[in-house]
Amino acid sequence: MLFNSLTFIIFLAVVLVLYYTLPQKLKWIMLLIASCIFYMGWRAELIILIVISTLSNWLLARLIYDKPEKKKVFLIISLIINFGLLFVFKYMVFINHSFMWLYDCFGWTYPIKDFDIVLPMGISFYTFQAASYTIDVFYGKYKPERNYFKLSLFIMFFPQLVAGPIERADRLLGQLFTKHKLELENISQGAKLMLMGYFKKIVIADRASVLVDTIYNSPQEYKGLPLVVATLFFTVQIYCDFSGYTDIARGVAKLMGIDLMINFDRPYFSKNIKEFCCGRKTTNSSEKSWELYQMQREKVNCLSKNFFAFSQNSSAACANGGGCGTMSADGRAVRERKTGTGRVLENVRSGGTALGCAGSGV
Repeated sequence: MLFNSLTFIIFLAVVLVLYYTLPQKLKWIMLLIASCIFYMGWRAELIILIVISTLSNWLLARLIYDKPEKKKVFLIISLIINFGLLFVFKYMVFINHSFMWLYDCFGWTYPIKDFDIVLPMGISFYTFQAASYTIDVFYGKYKPERNYFKLSLFIMFFPQLVAGPIERADRLLGQLFTKHKLELENISQGAKLMLMGYFKKIVIADRASVLVDTIYNSPQEYKGLPLVVATLFFTVQIYCDFSGYTDIARGVAKLMGIDLMINFDRPYFSKNIKEFCCGRKTTNSSEKSWELYQMQREKVNCLSKNFFAFSQNSSAACANGGGCGTMSADGRAVRERKTGTGRVLENVRSGGTALGCAGSGV
């Protein structure tokens, strides 16, 4: 379910009506059900990955707390499960393609055939959020949540499930179960954030992607200035894509009286590489390393994929023909099309344009 769709607007309206009319003890249950419906609107079967991630972190966090003498072992197991799933579903195909390209450069025969794995929507975000919960319990910052379904809501809370921000348990868990009254100020602030996010996403990012996709899909047809301009537009596109979605997420949560962290603090105005990668040290971002790290990691992943789109040899890129499915930053289905210069992404659905790469996994 895309934020910039009529389906989501109707979905959100129903959720808000229920949120402010149901008894307090039922609100969180309704939010959990709504979050499941939101995620399953893309591919229902992949919700099993969130269930596995949540269940493993719930059990291992309790073991870390109840058996401190073995807590390092339980933490390692938790990290292996969390990042193992992320590695398999997000990076296995990319690493395999990279080795195919490397072997082809030396004229060697690569022993592993090309394969594709469906990229689950939001896997980076809910993996880091689940891992942060277990790490916080390990360091004694937070006691483990005894109710599995309440922890599930923390990890699956639909406004920030697809594109962040990645929240910490001590900040978000309490808000999800606190009574929030219908207040005009929250509605006003939430609506403003959503409008700003939609402007960034639809007016700027989607329009910039028209130029970016045109040039990146056929880089062999352009030289010099057009490639530079497309790359500059891509930096604007990817920032407004992710920043816009985060603003929408924060706005949706604010409509329910829930405050999500600020996720972007003018990254392109950083004074050096360290500040760019680790976050601008201001009062708004000093404690937001998870979110800022995630943003930069997604950007690097996107740019590296576009590099390989330019540099792959045709024999490696066109092996076996066909294409594979993946997701854009906003969860939109896109398809890899193999060309003589490498792999490029194009929309499967009509209307709108996809990112120049499948950066978020969202």
